[in-house]
Amino acid sequence: MYNDEWGLFGVIDCLELRRSSSGCWIEKYGERFHLTIVEYKVRSPKSGTFRHEDGMQLLAQKICADNIFKTDCKTFFYYADTRKRVQVQFCKEDYTFLKTTLAEMNMLRDSSTIPPIKDGQYCGGCSLKDICMPKGGKIRHAKAVKHAVHNPSGGISRP
Repeated sequence: MYNDEWGLFGVIDCLELRRSSSGCWIEKYGERFHLTIVEYKVRSPKSGTFRHEDGMQLLAQKICADNIFKTDCKTFFYYADTRKRVQVQFCKEDYTFLKTTLAEMNMLRDSSTIPPIKDGQYCGGCSLKDICMPKGGKIRHAKAVKHAVHNPSGGISRP
């Protein structure tokens, strides 16, 4: 999936298509469908219905799919540990928050800056983990990166 206006691209875990006369037209199948994005997670959150960071990931996927298919996709998390689906609905503030966060991420990327680690942050499942903490380096945990400096050659080095 992609959306050039938002500067997003990535992969959706599951895009369900359900035949519907009021859905969006999918040329490949020659039919109309309602689309549902399902993001799979191994564990459900300890508190709340979903983690805010995961919600922003799902919103980014929705923005891409909605743009490509010119529709309004439904969005769900599926938690494997509980075998339950949780529907997520987004509001205007969520879109604003994501837009601001993406702008901040772009500034950090452009300046080759690694953001400070937040308390309680777990990087093990992050898709950017290999960029922040390359496998060849000696730094193995995000907290160790807190005072590290990005090395333009691609690795992490201590100041």
